[in-house]
Amino acid sequence: LFLLLSGLSIHVPEAILKMLGMVGGMATPLSMIYIGAILAGARIAGISHDRPVVWASIVRLTVFPALVLGLCLLLPVPGEMAQILLLASMLPTAAGVPVLTGTFAPNEKEEATKIVLFSTLLSLGTTPLSVYLAHLFF
Repeated sequence: LFLLLSGLSIHVPEAILKMLGMVGGMATPLSMIYIGAILAGARIAGISHDRPVVWASIVRLTVFPALVLGLCLLLPVPGEMAQILLLASMLPTAAGVPVLTGTFAPNEKEEATKIVLFSTLLSLGTTPLSVYLAHLFF
């Protein structure tokens, strides 16, 4: 970040930039492997009855997008930008969250993984709705 902001990034050799890009590209696949490993040992049969998981997913996929939609309607946001903001706000929980939770709150990593799973399943219904709303309002 320092190199980018200072303008010194143009002096970084291409080989280092390529290597950093490859390492950054591994983040999502490694997160998915981590999530799979956690879910392999977790009880996910009653996931829809786990209140914190359900509420976190519902808030993430409905309340936040409603706030973004309201702000985009109130503020002078260009149409395409409003569509992007609305769609981004309706995406499921990031796959990197369980990794960070496993690092900084190991006792909560299974619950964070369940939230990612449940919000991803719930987003199968909310994502088409968000595309429709983004097209309808903007």
